[in-house]
Amino acid sequence: MRLLSKLIFSLRLLWSLTIFGTRLSLAVAAQKQLATMSIVAILLIGLFATTTLLSQPKVAAETTPTSGHYLAKNSEIEKLSEEEIQKELEYVLEQIKLQPTHQDLIYNAALLYRAQGNESQAEAYLQRLSK
Repeated sequence: MRLLSKLIFSLRLLWSLTIFGTRLSLAVAAQKQLATMSIVAILLIGLFATTTLLSQPKVAAETTPTSGHYLAKNSEIEKLSEEEIQKELEYVLEQIKLQPTHQDLIYNAALLYRAQGNESQAEAYLQRLSK
């Protein structure tokens, strides 16, 4: 009877040690998996944050818009070089000869004269707009 009792005790001890070892190995694996998942989550959050913060909408290069082969109203003529201003002014003045009442052409002529520093001509064209 004593031998049977020791055998049962040994089997129960072996069973308990096996369960303990299994649970310990599962815990270690779960801990590694949790650590791996945490690292991946942190990396993904970092990647998302940097791409979101760094990829702000880029402002398109501001250019002088054109509409119908003449400078559009409210264009940024001051960004043009002196040569470009002169060429554009010549073109706009030619178009004004063909379309003397065209408001955008008159306005652009005033802007181009102002960009050249010719305020008197710019004022004369702005006065034509108010008529």
